Amino acid sequence: MAKDYTISISYLEQLADMFSAYTNDLMVLGDYEKVKHYINRLKNNYTSSNPSTSILERLHIDHEKLTFYTPYYPLAKKLTSTKYPSYRFYSPSAYKPLNIDNEQALEIMKDFFKTQGKFFYDQFLEYLSEAEDHLEYVTPNNAMDGEILFLKTIAEAFVSIANYPNICKLTISSHEFTHVIDAFNNPNFHEQLLIREISSMFMEIIASDYLALHLNLGNDNIKRRAYLHGLVKEQAQDIKRKTELLQVYGKHQNESKKRIFAALRNSGFSKKIVEEYERNCLIEDYYYIIAHLVAIELYFIYKEDKDKALSILEDIIMNGTDYNILTILANHNIILTKHLNEYEDNLIKGLKK
Repeated sequence: MAKDYTISISYLEQLADMFSAYTNDLMVLGDYEKVKHYINRLKNNYTSSNPSTSILERLHIDHEKLTFYTPYYPLAKKLTSTKYPSYRFYSPSAYKPLNIDNEQALEIMKDFFKTQGKFFYDQFLEYLSEAEDHLEYVTPNNAMDGEILFLKTIAEAFVSIANYPNICKLTISSHEFTHVIDAFNNPNFHEQLLIREISSMFMEIIASDYLALHLNLGNDNIKRRAYLHGLVKEQAQDIKRKTELLQVYGKHQNESKKRIFAALRNSGFSKKIVEEYERNCLIEDYYYIIAHLVAIELYFIYKEDKDKALSILEDIIMNGTDYNILTILANHNIILTKHLNEYEDNLIKGLKK
């Protein structure tokens, strides 16, 4: 009998009740807040309420973080200044239909992760053993394509994935399941917000190629990888403008609210634009930028030496933090953006096939 993959809200509510008795423990408190937020998202079709903090509070917090992102900002800018604008990576043609049920999707994912070695495969099997009420493929919506809740105190993961009738169902699966694998291998890695998308983005890239080859999907792998690349380029453009916004704010932060917004408006940032940029905090803006650039470099290594690429990735997962990632990359002689132009050239060529 096929399993009914449905995330149990009642079980999540039981966990929330259990956590609420131990909120003097910071780790438990963190999981309590996460599970309550996730329950609300599930009940509201994955929509979230707007931030409760004021715009000025968010501007102040983001401005204080600018120094940390100083080494990464030039990389984001480089993403915006290549010869191809982001819209060139959005293919006008649709993906090939791929109607597979959830059991088939998981079997394909099992085969994919098995080819990546024991480090990834064993933890995926561990997750599959509890996946029936910890996994749900949901009707696609505008609020969520894929999402994971990892509760560190009990080492359990809950995964939601949009049930697209094409390659995206599987590529998103590879992305979210990699988050689970990472968290099971090293729970602390999931808390490294700047770099935790590295392995998931890399796995989605190589999974796209794997799936197109094994399921005869033509150039759908290129379409998917190009689409993701276009999204990241757009995020990089947002970072560029938001950094300019924050620099203006920094010059006037000690002035009155009226004078701050006047200065922003004079620099081309209306209040509406400021509100739009401050819907996310700066770390959320950077979620995929550095991760994607690392994934591109790992992809080129993978094509030449699979074991080497996966070994580097394992080192990042087990030892990487938001503070030492550049050192780890330097230790492996990885130069970010080295293959960026070649990657984009290959995508543009592939879209024309």
